[in-house]
Amino acid sequence: MAIKGALGGQGIHILIDSGSTHNFVDPGVLKGAESLCELVSNQLIKLATRVTLRTQHMVRGLKWKMCGIEFSADVMIITLGSYDIILGAQWLTTLGPILWDFQQLVTEFQYQDHKILLRGSMKKYIKIIDEKKVKSSPQNSAILMTMQLCSI
Repeated sequence: MAIKGALGGQGIHILIDSGSTHNFVDPGVLKGAESLCELVSNQLIKLATRVTLRTQHMVRGLKWKMCGIEFSADVMIITLGSYDIILGAQWLTTLGPILWDFQQLVTEFQYQDHKILLRGSMKKYIKIIDEKKVKSSPQNSAILMTMQLCSI
C-alpha cells in the first residue's frame, strides 16, 4: 500500500509491503543527513525478482511522519527508484494487531496511544529515474518491475 509521508520536511512516497522482510530507504532522501548513515556488516538482500543485493549501510531510528504522527525504524539503505521508503515486516511486527482493508486501501492500528488510520494513495505515481542508472544496476530489474506494477 502506497502512503504519502514526510521526512525532514520533504514529501516522500512510502510503500508498506508485508512481503518485504526488512525496511529500506533510498539514499536520495538522505541527502544532507549522511551523518545518520552507519556502516554495518555486509547484509544480503533478496528481492522478489530473485535479484540478490548487498548493502553495508543503514540508518538506525530513521524518523518520518505519516498522517502528522512521527514514526521511527531501522532501515537499510538501497536504491529503490519508485519509493523513498519501504516498510516491511520488520516495521509491521512492531505495531501489534492491524486491520487492513485492501479494497478500500486503508489500514488501522494503535500506535503510542493513538488510533492510526492510513489511507493508501489512489494516484499513479512513480519517481522519474535516470534510464542509464536503471540499465546499469542489477537491482533495477526490480525497479522496472515496480514501475510497471505500481498503479495504485
